[in-house]
Amino acid sequence: EESDSLPALIEKVKARDERDRKREVSPLRPAEDAIVIDTTGLTVQAVLAKVRQHVDLRLGH
Repeated sequence: EESDSLPALIEKVKARDERDRKREVSPLRPAEDAIVIDTTGLTVQAVLAKVRQHVDLRLGH
């Protein structure tokens, strides 16, 4: 609903993601070889630096 507060919207997204993770057909989950980067508290520049590190490692640089 358009008038949802931010906390209400966050709860709706969490509930949707939980349902999607638990569904029987095509559950929502990362690929087996996925790299998960915790971006909590990081700036955009710091996130990009971490991504770059992973890419460089994967490419052998």
